[in-house]
Amino acid sequence: MFRWYATVLGRYAVFGGRARCRELWYFAVVHALATLCLYALDVTLFGARAPWLTAAYTLVTLPPVLAAVVRRLHDTGRGGWFALLWLVPVAGWCAVLALLGAEGQAGGNRFGPDPRGGVGPAPETVPAV
Repeated sequence: MFRWYATVLGRYAVFGGRARCRELWYFAVVHALATLCLYALDVTLFGARAPWLTAAYTLVTLPPVLAAVVRRLHDTGRGGWFALLWLVPVAGWCAVLALLGAEGQAGGNRFGPDPRGGVGPAPETVPAV
């Protein structure tokens, strides 16, 4: 689980390519636990009014989170612009979560090869019948 967290942090500025479902969700679990622990530490040290550590962690990890979400959307065959649906309250959040949980495309797609190691040509190279 922590390996996926380190992988996402290591690819903090890579918005191209594809990410497995496992990569995003394991990262999300560790990220949520780290945020909760930092918030608890903030409350202990500074009180609930000044969550400085949580805010700093959130700002530092924002680029890796966005990059992982975009790569995950690429795996489902969608462009990263679908992540902007997150700006629409409730309905957008549900839509983005559904897209992130969707099955990735088998084989290559326009965003790169299958991260699970699947074989097969990209859809553009398959001759029409």
